[in-house]
Amino acid sequence: GFILRLDEVVLQEHCEVPLDSAELNAATITASAVLCSIWAACDLALSPGGLWGTESVEIASDLVHCWPQLSYLALATTALTQWLQALGQSRISGQDAAIIYALDPVYAAVFSYLLLGESLGKQGLEGASLVLIA
Repeated sequence: GFILRLDEVVLQEHCEVPLDSAELNAATITASAVLCSIWAACDLALSPGGLWGTESVEIASDLVHCWPQLSYLALATTALTQWLQALGQSRISGQDAAIIYALDPVYAAVFSYLLLGESLGKQGLEGASLVLIA
């Protein structure tokens, strides 16, 4: 859905209120952060110790000590990659982008072979073939 909506925004087709890709990215990231925070709070509230139990205090302590890693995950692997997606998708259609993203497992297999020397078994090769054929 995001790929097609981004395509629509970039092309400015069928948009009642024109948005740019940065606004769409900001809205998506904000919505994800809010929904994930609500989910996490509910999960903690329903845990055996409750929202203010020992488990919650330990998790809060871990979060404080892991802020560099969390910042990296938030900025590099989420915000930056989503911005790069919007940048790239402003140059190609949503359908082409969807095909490129569908090939992600094949790229992963190729890079794991090149960088780590891993190989695919019979099932892996069959799966890669199916993805490429599709």
